[in-house]
Amino acid sequence: IRKMDNIAREHDVPPWIANPASAWQARIWLKQDRSDLALQWAAERELDVAGGALLLREMEYVVLARILLAKGRLDEAERLLRGLLEAAVAGQYVSREIEIRLLQAQVHQARGHVSRAVSDLKCALTIAEPGGFVRIFADEGPAVAHLLYEAVASDIASEYAKRLLGAFPLEPAGQAETSNVNRAALTLIEPLSERELEVLELIAQGFTNQEIAARLFLSLNTVKVHTRNIYSKLDTHSRTQAVARARILGVLLST
Repeated sequence: IRKMDNIAREHDVPPWIANPASAWQARIWLKQDRSDLALQWAAERELDVAGGALLLREMEYVVLARILLAKGRLDEAERLLRGLLEAAVAGQYVSREIEIRLLQAQVHQARGHVSRAVSDLKCALTIAEPGGFVRIFADEGPAVAHLLYEAVASDIASEYAKRLLGAFPLEPAGQAETSNVNRAALTLIEPLSERELEVLELIAQGFTNQEIAARLFLSLNTVKVHTRNIYSKLDTHSRTQAVARARILGVLLST
């Protein structure tokens, strides 16, 4: 990105090259949790939520939608994405349409409207599966992994959704691999039951088996059975591994 910026300063770089490069810089800032810099970038580029002139600037406006989502400005993000989706469908830009639908899903997810989020995800899966798209889903991180997990549990394009879950990293970025689990094992992931999810949430909060049993009005042996099932389904061997894997897959969204 820095090289492209230097070239743009010294030469007459066409907008269909310069604009995407600029947008990728903003996306990098978002990944670095530097959303204020990204918001400043949007202001300097004079990007307007109303959409303005989208020609040659579609990627910039999609990044603006990401910034609004990161800032919790969900109404503005939804309005902008609606216009971008119309343009993507009209222009038959398949990859752009998939990305926009995934962002719409995340807007609904941020509002707590899981069913609407999964509906948007289903549209994205329907469009993406014939082309075998993978990276566009994996790049979205745990939020979309969580929705993919919901899709598997609801038997929505479950085989494709399982393959996509297998593309998500087994460990957080920058951390060494601590498990011998084969990546392919994730394609065989079996959704946790509602009770297993409750147990896993309490495990993640640091409660002991005895405390979990008391909170859920279960016997200690039943909690141990649920815990073994969780380990088996996530292909892990300890509480720490199970919680880490669950967060990577989007099963747990809590920090």
